[in-house]
Amino acid sequence: MTSTINLSNNLYPTPTKEALRKRFVGKSIRDVEAPAAVIDLAVASHNCYCMTQATEDLDIHFRAHVKTHKTAELTQFQVSNFAGKARIVVSTVVEVEHLLPLIQAQQSIGREFDVLYGVPPSSTCFARLKRVRDTEHGPSISFLVDHPLQLQNIVDTGASDPTLVFIKIDAGYHRAGVELDSAEFASLLQALSGYARSKRIQLRGFYVHMGNSYSGNSPVEALRFLEAELNSAREAVRLATEGGFNCGQDGGFTISVGASPTATSLQNLFNPVVAHDTPEVAEAAADVKTLIEKLKKDVDVEVHAGVYTLLDMQQLATHARPSLAPPIRSRDGPLDHIMDESNLAFTILAEVLSVYPQDRTGKQEALISAGSLALGREPCKSYDGWGVLARVVDADSEKIPPARRSLTENNWVVGRISQEHGILTWVGDENSTVDGEKQMQLHVGDRVLVYPNHACIAGAGFGWYLVVDSGAEGMPVSDKIVDVCKLTSSTALVLV
Repeated sequence: MTSTINLSNNLYPTPTKEALRKRFVGKSIRDVEAPAAVIDLAVASHNCYCMTQATEDLDIHFRAHVKTHKTAELTQFQVSNFAGKARIVVSTVVEVEHLLPLIQAQQSIGREFDVLYGVPPSSTCFARLKRVRDTEHGPSISFLVDHPLQLQNIVDTGASDPTLVFIKIDAGYHRAGVELDSAEFASLLQALSGYARSKRIQLRGFYVHMGNSYSGNSPVEALRFLEAELNSAREAVRLATEGGFNCGQDGGFTISVGASPTATSLQNLFNPVVAHDTPEVAEAAADVKTLIEKLKKDVDVEVHAGVYTLLDMQQLATHARPSLAPPIRSRDGPLDHIMDESNLAFTILAEVLSVYPQDRTGKQEALISAGSLALGREPCKSYDGWGVLARVVDADSEKIPPARRSLTENNWVVGRISQEHGILTWVGDENSTVDGEKQMQLHVGDRVLVYPNHACIAGAGFGWYLVVDSGAEGMPVSDKIVDVCKLTSSTALVLV
């Protein structure tokens, strides 16, 4: 059994966390090179807290997806408020390799880590995952499957105990998974039954990801998508039971449901705003809560999500939780159960490189040092652009940004994008005002923060996050760097 990691075999060398902290901590984001990825720890931790409270109030489990941020620090925030076993899901081998020191430290003091490899496994991933699992204080690892041929690859890892698997259910998103009413689902169950009899593989449960919930536009739609996920998982349990599978792990199947819009919609069940909202929302919330209570009698109910930690423009566009118009900003941070600009924990720092007259294209424009490699090229259904200006990084960091009824009206948006550069374009009335103040003008040399459309894609383009903490500063915004978090995308640890 191996207990150490040989860093000399690191395939993707980057600075150590200590070197990064020495360079950046204590500085202002005004004084670092751009582009850079910035996380507000107070906002991210608040988002994690809200998810913890919702699942604990429902007495169900939560599985934290780490693919959004890919850091040990935020993973710890995601699981630290939950008692008992820590459940996480990863999308790549390098994510769990990077998290191994955290997992080992936790397991050595009795905190068990339950890792789900969150995509149907490739034949080349097993050797590395086996090394992680077999390392001293290594985690248990379960797999997603949606095809019978994946099962033999799992068996070939040579695990002495049965390997636990979830069947990935396609509930209409058609990205991965097997449809319940298909011959392929029946064939997969039949193949699993043979491996179960030989005690090589055990069916743990069913995993549903309602990615099509991103098309929703209201709390009631998000709740109905969640209800559909739960019903798909319940039907899978029924079919498996009729096929001769009596139970999963520890006497019962686990059903794992969620996408960030559906998972975050759980907070509507305890939301005083929803309680006085439209009858349709109240009815959907009651239906979901009743369904969860029924399911808990027979199965282990688990919710999974990832981007809820940071949130982004795509998440705001789903309106999975109510927002206030204009957003309420206070020194106490975001409001529980409300999802608006104050919940966005992740921005991209860029510099204004040039500004252009309105008569050039008919709009005011500015060139910034963040393009598709920094922001991603993910669309957002609520506006035509690739990112939205959060604020200019001002020397007066205590200044509270003005409340805005809409981020994408009377604001600068990244209207055009190239590999390394973006064009901020003014959207709205050039003479508009907010609270009696004329909308901000941009100047060459300004530092700006931009909300990306998709945090998972934008963050993965960087080797580390610069961390600010508006909670520590006691202000709604903070520019002081208090930590640096390295991403797994730039650190592949090879075990020997």
